[in-house]
Amino acid sequence: MNSLNLKDRLSMIFDRDRWTLWMKKYFRYVLAVLVLLAMALILSRCTAGTSADEDPMSGVYQKFSEDSNEELNALIQQYYKDFADGNVDDLQTIATPISDAEKSYIQFFSQYVEEYQNLKVYSKRGADDSSYLVSVYLHMKFKDIETTAAGLDFFYVQTNDEGKLYINNIYSSFNQANGEYELDDNIASLIAAFEQQPDVTALQAEVQQECNEAMVEDESLNTFVNVTLQDAITKWASDYRAQVAAQEAAEQQAAAEQKAAEEAAAAQAAAEQQAAEQAAAAQAAAEQQAAAEAAAAQAAAEQQAAQQQQQQQQQQAAGLAAGQQIRLTESTNIRTSMSETAPRLALAYAGEYVTVQMSYAEGWTKVTYNGQEGYVRTDILQAQVQ
Repeated sequence: MNSLNLKDRLSMIFDRDRWTLWMKKYFRYVLAVLVLLAMALILSRCTAGTSADEDPMSGVYQKFSEDSNEELNALIQQYYKDFADGNVDDLQTIATPISDAEKSYIQFFSQYVEEYQNLKVYSKRGADDSSYLVSVYLHMKFKDIETTAAGLDFFYVQTNDEGKLYINNIYSSFNQANGEYELDDNIASLIAAFEQQPDVTALQAEVQQECNEAMVEDESLNTFVNVTLQDAITKWASDYRAQVAAQEAAEQQAAAEQKAAEEAAAAQAAAEQQAAEQAAAAQAAAEQQAAAEAAAAQAAAEQQAAQQQQQQQQQQAAGLAAGQQIRLTESTNIRTSMSETAPRLALAYAGEYVTVQMSYAEGWTKVTYNGQEGYVRTDILQAQVQ
């Protein structure tokens, strides 16, 4: 595929410097009033040391005449029927490849053509025995124009893998003018040499003269070909360029929207993933904290139970039980802490009662006296137990 974009290729069609070549090449030579452009490359026949069958150029120099090959004639007849009908679906089954631009052009051009008449197929051998260089003489009947216009068209016909003939549309007039598909240099040279042969140029001149005479005799044909049709082609090209540009813009917009949607989806997925990870981390931290708190509570409970057990053992060893009331037999000092030097909280007299709270290994017992808690030496209390 040529690297030029479609806009550039279409602009070539209507470039004033290329207009003559385009009209001659593509519009079925109906505008044969234009001077045929000479091909830049003129090849000499090179047959030394080879047979005619082995030389790919040998067919070019054969004199052609009207072809009697039924398959070839049927192929060309079908091509022009489909072309006149604008039936690109059927057309591309016998001519391939056909670009989107050429499909659009065929459908546009078919609006002005009623039919192709008086087809005469002339052929020469192509690059090998299974290919043909084909010139087609025809009359083009435009709609609402009484006089037909003579034309001359070219095809390069080959044989497919199934042994059937087909038109290699890479060498169509449209592609040769616009370069949408890359040409094979050898076949392009073969075609260039073919179009310079005396019998071919003689046929071209004959068709040109016939077309000139028809347009001189019928002003409506001349006006249609040189004004109406050219204006319509210019408008088609402009519309097609706009259509392609709009399609490209729509595709770019769709691609941008798709990209934005994908990026938004990716960002959403990343945010959801991050949120999920954060939630999982928070849950794990909460579970870890809960486990630590539970372990701490368990340890505290176990420690408290151990302390209580120890206190119970100490109280049992001291013979004093928690909640036990002791009637004092003598006055007793109640201290603020477990020490003989601690301040005295109260002096309990003989006959008064104290209530045991807890005995400690340090030899002191916590008691309640007149609503106050204080400490009394355990041995003093034991001595007063009755």
